[in-house]
Amino acid sequence: MDENAEVQNRLSRQALMIMLAIILFPPMAYSASLMTNPSTTPDEVIMAISVGVFGCVIYLWILDSTSILVFREEWMSKSIYGAAIASIIGTSVGVYSGYFAGDKYPMRGNWELSLTAKVGMGISDKTSEFDLLIGFNENALTYQGYSDSVPLYEITDSANRTDVVYEHFEVIDLDVERKLLIAKLSPIELYNSNLEFGIDIDREETLVTGSAQINIGDNPVTFDLRMMRQ
Repeated sequence: MDENAEVQNRLSRQALMIMLAIILFPPMAYSASLMTNPSTTPDEVIMAISVGVFGCVIYLWILDSTSILVFREEWMSKSIYGAAIASIIGTSVGVYSGYFAGDKYPMRGNWELSLTAKVGMGISDKTSEFDLLIGFNENALTYQGYSDSVPLYEITDSANRTDVVYEHFEVIDLDVERKLLIAKLSPIELYNSNLEFGIDIDREETLVTGSAQINIGDNPVTFDLRMMRQ
């Protein structure tokens, strides 16, 4: 009889550990992934905490209902249900707040880019118009983007054949907090270094303006940037 009781107790402990892994591991792993993500928003932090609490409360409820864990006071047992309801409500708030909040990455999207090169020395300013698509790189934790290619100039060889050289604009890093946009303007043979724009962003985040300066040969060239959301 004692041997059967020992086997039963051992099986009960094993079943308890399996339940512990099944119930607690998924919400804890999900909460940890949210908490350690640098781009986690405040509503996601609330949701991570609520999910973790909910998993623990469910486990305590199973222990109480199976009389494996007996609380000294009856109100402690009943408070488990209150904690479960509160954690569910907290999780719901975290989920649904995302539907009413603004875009997590507001600079994403399509932009109309106007880039004016000012060489001076009696040379007329040159303005190029681009369609620019900006996204957020989760690995680099920054905004990046690419434009379409537009004609820059034509080359005619000795056989009177014409070739068109195109340019395009690439956003390497857009830092909203530092108000800095680092870009590369191709063809690289003309612009041998990255452009670093000090930028201003309007309150509605629909207009970005800025300027950058580089040297092409011995001549300083200023680039004026203007981006409008499409």
